[in-house]
Amino acid sequence: MTLEFAGPLAVALAGARHWTAVGWAILAAAGVAAAADITAPGAIGAAGVCFGLAAGVCWAGYIAVFPVLASRAGDRESLPLATLFAAVGIAPFGIAVDHAGMFTGRSVLLGVAVALLCDVLAYTLQADALRRMPRSLFSILTSAEPAAGAILGLLALGQRIALLQWAGIVAVVIASVDATRAHKAQEARRAL
Repeated sequence: MTLEFAGPLAVALAGARHWTAVGWAILAAAGVAAAADITAPGAIGAAGVCFGLAAGVCWAGYIAVFPVLASRAGDRESLPLATLFAAVGIAPFGIAVDHAGMFTGRSVLLGVAVALLCDVLAYTLQADALRRMPRSLFSILTSAEPAAGAILGLLALGQRIALLQWAGIVAVVIASVDATRAHKAQEARRAL
């Protein structure tokens, strides 16, 4: 999962126009790695690394391409359609695993609820954010997701957060706050 954030952070580095922006992206990357506790014991398989990096490439592509496509096609109409298309594309795998349980009323209702809350609503909010801020700032702010996940794991599941992970969370928060502050200052200078 940590490797997935290489994509947004690469977008942040590519879009950096000042050395401080590069610094915030590097701090966010270090924070993501620390929050994910990549030094924890356990084997990291080559397939996992490949899938994580592939997800990062896809996320970077999303951040770079989605604003352009949304401005042409209109994201409010295209997101529900894309979600439906994804559901049709993944349905054969679900049918292969659990063809009997997949089409029960409860399963269908839960699937629709998850699609609306996790895809349509989340991507609509992300699309709005991508319209309002530079891709590099959006990319740094998305690095807060593993930190938020670690805190939710602590609160909801009682998971432990090691000192290194707390340091990572703090680093991500500092990078996100300072990158946002720098962006607002830059916008204020442009307005003058």
